[in-house]
Amino acid sequence: MGPVMEEWRAFVRDLERVLDRIARQQEQLARQHAEWERAFQQRWEAWEERFQRQREEWEERLQRQREEWEKQREQDRKEWEERLRRQREAWEKELQEEQKQWEARLERQREEWEKRLEQQRQEWEKRLEQQRQEWEKRLEQQRQEWEKRLEKQREEWEKQREQARKEWEERQRREEEEHQRKMRRIEERIRKMEERYGLQWGRLIEALMQGGIEQAFTRWGIAPIRFAEERRKVFDEQRRVLAEYDIILTNETMAVVVEVKAKMEVADVKRFIGKLWAFPKLIPFYRTYRVYGAVAALEYGTGVEAFAQKRGLFVLKLHGDIVQVVNPPDFRPRNYNALIENQTSQEVHE
Repeated sequence: MGPVMEEWRAFVRDLERVLDRIARQQEQLARQHAEWERAFQQRWEAWEERFQRQREEWEERLQRQREEWEKQREQDRKEWEERLRRQREAWEKELQEEQKQWEARLERQREEWEKRLEQQRQEWEKRLEQQRQEWEKRLEQQRQEWEKRLEKQREEWEKQREQARKEWEERQRREEEEHQRKMRRIEERIRKMEERYGLQWGRLIEALMQGGIEQAFTRWGIAPIRFAEERRKVFDEQRRVLAEYDIILTNETMAVVVEVKAKMEVADVKRFIGKLWAFPKLIPFYRTYRVYGAVAALEYGTGVEAFAQKRGLFVLKLHGDIVQVVNPPDFRPRNYNALIENQTSQEVHE
């Protein structure tokens, strides 16, 4: 154990000496580092001072150079402006001269072209006049030919039209004669039946019409209306008949008075209109009603239907077993109540 311990102790002493040496070297390095930092700081400060001085000197130089350049630039600008002004004036003079020259050239060319155009225009007018004369000759020839053809066709058409007119007139004459014969036979039968049955014939016609009149007005588009009275007679104090109304239809606001005939003529319509105007006065119950008139017949004389419609009357006809209102859809009936005739006319279409 003795020799080993001695070696260990010798090793420890050598290690301590080495560590002391390292510590001294570190202290020396720290001192050297501090000295280097001081020297570097001094040099850095010296360099900054020198750089600052140089920067200031360069800024002063640059300022002087900038001012000199500004002066030189301003001088150069003035010189260039003067040069440009002189050049612009020179160019303007040249342009004016060239413009005058071009205008003179254009004027000469324009005069030359006008002369040429005038010559060409005269030549074209001559050509057109010749062509026009030729076309007029051709057209005149064609017109004469067409007139001849048309005259021939017109003569042929006139002959055909005259022949057709004569045929139509002959046909119309035969039909008119046949119609007159039928009408005379019907009138003769009606006259004989009236002589034989008296008032019963009129009542028979009224009975034929009465059943379909309400439905006829409904189909035509009039507000609901119902049968009220038939053969209503109005008497005076001496019991004389002032007026007789064949059929009266009513609703809450209107009354439709119907005149029934086997054959209706214009005179019958005129008499019926007179009775219509007197209707509200003769029958005071209808003083506040709108009063409309209607004519119904198995046959109407020539122009009777149009005459009645122009006076605002409904026109009813028997087609088979159905009574129809033959007025057009835009027909507007006339209110024959003299007590309210000045009021605004109201439509019966609901």
